[in-house]
Amino acid sequence: MDFEQIGKFIKQLREEKCWSQEELASKIYVDRSTIAKWERNVHEPSIQMLIALSEVFEVSLNEMLTGKKEEAEKEKGIIHYLKHQEAKIKKTRHFLLLTLAILIIAVSIFFLYYFLETYNTIFVYQINGEANSFEIHNGLFIKMKDKVYLQFGTISTSPTSVQVYYLENNEKKVLYSGDPTITLIDRITKNHPLYKKNLNDISNHLYLEFTTTEKNVVTIKLNLEKEFQNDQLFFKGYEKQEDSMNDSTSSTSKIPMAILKNFVCDSNMCILSQKNQTLTYDIWEEIFTIEEKKEDQNLTYEYIVNQNLLKFQSKKNGQILKEFTYQWPILACDIGTCANVSNEIKNFEENFKNRYLK
Repeated sequence: MDFEQIGKFIKQLREEKCWSQEELASKIYVDRSTIAKWERNVHEPSIQMLIALSEVFEVSLNEMLTGKKEEAEKEKGIIHYLKHQEAKIKKTRHFLLLTLAILIIAVSIFFLYYFLETYNTIFVYQINGEANSFEIHNGLFIKMKDKVYLQFGTISTSPTSVQVYYLENNEKKVLYSGDPTITLIDRITKNHPLYKKNLNDISNHLYLEFTTTEKNVVTIKLNLEKEFQNDQLFFKGYEKQEDSMNDSTSSTSKIPMAILKNFVCDSNMCILSQKNQTLTYDIWEEIFTIEEKKEDQNLTYEYIVNQNLLKFQSKKNGQILKEFTYQWPILACDIGTCANVSNEIKNFEENFKNRYLK
């Protein structure tokens, strides 16, 4: 479409009607500046606006599209076609939105069901207990929604057979009787002694019984100490704790002297920020990383110290231009685009490796 001609045609029709730009704008519900931009061909009117203009000027849509007056025999057909296409698009859009809504609801119901079925259903306890100079420790008790796992751990004597029972109303409900070295796996049904029992019920009523070599029967009340329960909505993770992290001498001993002098370090990481470059040194992993902005490229060097391994990548507008892995002392390119990598290796050796890691 010739939008310059259309703009002149809009102005022509407006002046024929003796309308100002503001009057025309009010009739099709746009700003006056929009009319001015159409007439000067600064902006182009959409199909919907051309339809609206054809109606207020009482000309055919085809005349608006061509920018000149002609017979309007095909006008109704064109308008009908465009409106039909618009209706089809709306119908398709509504169908897609409805499908998406149904999918979201189905997925939400699935995850809600999964959450209700699995949340707060796994309990892990450590088993300990002692009686009459006999003891049991480091045992493991896992209770799930439909199963129970029991491992006895270490018993101070070596019984050939044990019996674990749940004592309720002075009635022994035997959970297991047999070899103490195996791991008990039992399915929890409605008739199981531990069905719907909480920690206090189990801990206060769980006993281990065995016969010693002297034919004495020993009963040990088992104490359960909770190690884990899946009652958190969000996994928070576990902080990595190492004794050496608390020892400033051991942490600084892992940092090259040049990095210690030039970088800002904490217990885990050393960082140096300078123009177009960010250098980091992971103390515990011993990984030296350089992120460099060079002209219109982003360069990344990652050097794994204990493997003498360099990983390089260059990107431009999110597109990878070059990528390789290089290892000393074999001086061979392992993976990636291995041709013409000497400049990157030389730059890393002279400006980073020899400067900070010696």
